[in-house]
Amino acid sequence: MTRGSCMYSTLGNGIAAARLVVLMFVVLSLGSCGGGGGGGSSPGPSKVFVADSGNAAIGSVINPNPAPGSITVDRIIKGTSSNGIVPLGIVPALLFDAGRNQLYVSNETSIFVFNNASTANGPVDYSRRIATLAPLGGGNFNSLQLDSGRDMLYVGDLTAGVRIYHNASTANEIGGPDRVPDRTISSASFGTDFRIRDIAVDQANDVLYVAVVTIAPSLAMSVFVFDTASTLNNINVTPNRSITLTTSTYDTMGLFVDVAHDRLFVADSSGDVFVIENAHSKSGGPTSPPDRVVILPSPVTRLAVDTVNDRLYAAGGTSALYIVPGVSTASGSISATAVLPSATGNFTAVAITP
Repeated sequence: MTRGSCMYSTLGNGIAAARLVVLMFVVLSLGSCGGGGGGGSSPGPSKVFVADSGNAAIGSVINPNPAPGSITVDRIIKGTSSNGIVPLGIVPALLFDAGRNQLYVSNETSIFVFNNASTANGPVDYSRRIATLAPLGGGNFNSLQLDSGRDMLYVGDLTAGVRIYHNASTANEIGGPDRVPDRTISSASFGTDFRIRDIAVDQANDVLYVAVVTIAPSLAMSVFVFDTASTLNNINVTPNRSITLTTSTYDTMGLFVDVAHDRLFVADSSGDVFVIENAHSKSGGPTSPPDRVVILPSPVTRLAVDTVNDRLYAAGGTSALYIVPGVSTASGSISATAVLPSATGNFTAVAITP
């Protein structure tokens, strides 16, 4: 991805309650794209951030609700070398703290923070490094969630549970020892053979959701629900509830909780987005289906919802970034036509602010 690259959008069909816009980061610099090529960034802060792991970059866009057609990627964050560390590469998770204008980035083995993220552009060094896997072991830091009221960062580790870091807005291990978590929810809480795919935090109800694929004795996709999340620490705690969803694909999962409406969104790797109402009290197995299912055209790696403007954003791997307006009532299959597929792009995470 290069600055001045274009995103392309097309209208989808087949759904009455919502319009699907397909956005695609283009790796090549295309001078013919509308608004593309040279001239500096457009005015105003960026509100949509998308990780392109295929090109070790994070693209950002000022307008969170673009019209169909080609639009410009307004800014691109490329990492720089700092103390021998290049912070961008595979990026499974992004988190934007709009109140502090800070972008949290995981490259699987470390968690970095970029200040002034909404206007960051070009080669940018990170401002802080919160944690690394070095003293911990485990799989990788593949998911991030912030409880901003309690200033706690929740980090999902693929095979080692959930790690919680306090004082997230100022935490910095640079210049000091590698930092261990302030609290943990240990791997034994999730089974003997599992993969954590994503996490979400309902800070109003102090609830942690953990999307988990259980490997043995059989494949299953579940969301484990932990109450009083802000006090759990270093114990093999049994989830208070679990929601098991029927799927045939288990490679990736995306998770987002709309706290204001108590609504949970869960995506599987086939493109299904399960919508669960009354989420913080919901439990049940596959015989208790989700309230709705929105079916996107391709696999989803991560998703986010603008709860103010009722829009869902889903990173679709090598295919696209999907935007679904009216997602609070959307249901059923959505068709779309892929436009100008990227040869090397891989869209692995998305973060937004209204």
